[in-house]
Amino acid sequence: MNMSFKEKYCNFWYEDMPRKNYCLLRVLTGFILCMRLCGVWGIYRINNLPFKFPIKRFASESSYMLEAFRFPIPLFEWLPVPSFFFYRLIFEWGMLFLAILFTIGLFVRIVAPVLTVTLLYWTLLSQFFYYHHMATFLLVFLVMGFTNCWQYYSLDSYLFKKKAANKRYPILPIRLLQVFISIIYFFSLLAKLNSAWFQGEVLESMHYIGSIKGIFSPIIFKYVSFRALSLFTIFAEAFLIFGLWHKKTRFLAMLIGFMFHIGIDATMGVATFSYQILALYIIFMPPTFFFTVSTLSQRVRAT
Repeated sequence: MNMSFKEKYCNFWYEDMPRKNYCLLRVLTGFILCMRLCGVWGIYRINNLPFKFPIKRFASESSYMLEAFRFPIPLFEWLPVPSFFFYRLIFEWGMLFLAILFTIGLFVRIVAPVLTVTLLYWTLLSQFFYYHHMATFLLVFLVMGFTNCWQYYSLDSYLFKKKAANKRYPILPIRLLQVFISIIYFFSLLAKLNSAWFQGEVLESMHYIGSIKGIFSPIIFKYVSFRALSLFTIFAEAFLIFGLWHKKTRFLAMLIGFMFHIGIDATMGVATFSYQILALYIIFMPPTFFFTVSTLSQRVRAT
């Protein structure tokens, strides 16, 4: 029976699916935020990887007031500016504490909205704090705050005996994040459709000014030209816009995306953005993937 366009559209946004995608994404995204807050990121600096608990963005109160609040976000100048003490308490220790709770799945229904509001407040205080990496965290936490992402792989389900029902739930939150990933790739591709990118001039200039660095970049550029890497970047982003959506191309798209983002992280300082995008790939996994993983884990426990 052929469905009408309206029926296909409704099925796209509201078809049922299991919730393990949400739950595993919660674990991965929460862990990556912990990495970000402790400074543990960047394959390009793996030979000199710092670890701070938590990371201290400002060395002193004077540097905090001078650097952080020179450029307030337009229309949000009215937001109260925390003192240096409260900045560290809320946005360093407090956010790290919330990220740990979110990752292990304890009091998720309370932690998720509080963490979202904290990230939003931090982002809107000043243009100095705005990063698209943190905006991505913000959107993911906002969407997952409206899901039952605590029902698997969490202390909530273990301690409070909250067993997940067998019924399936609407896919809308997953769809929102999937569309968000395609939008990221689309606009990133759009910015590269020019002769400077096609000729490899952008990557070459980035290399000369020191944006491309790390112990792996000399090895990569010894065997691969700037133009070849530029063309691969354009191809990868164009393919990922659509390839992740189709069953026949999904595995190849994920493989290309993994190579693409790990390559970026091995040669450039993009913080945790590559890890965040790779973690979001989990929402494209079919339900059979989680059934297979559960079956294998049960067999391992049985042996």
